[in-house]
Amino acid sequence: MRISFAYRDVQGLSLEQGEELVPGFEETSEYMIGDVGVLVIFVDDAEASWAREEINKALEDVNYALNWWHEQA
Repeated sequence: MRISFAYRDVQGLSLEQGEELVPGFEETSEYMIGDVGVLVIFVDDAEASWAREEINKALEDVNYALNWWHEQA
């Protein structure tokens, strides 16, 4: 599985008087605008399955990360 991220550096961007920096349709995460839904899926297979303790720990980690992002907004 390949995960890719897009990043645009807006530091040092100057605006003309009266001009606004407005996110486009695919740029809302750069401005932390909108709501986020998170679905955590735990996949079991024939060789391994998730123990209740592992699930709880993973959910705690996800919750910690989401709270961190909430505090950054």
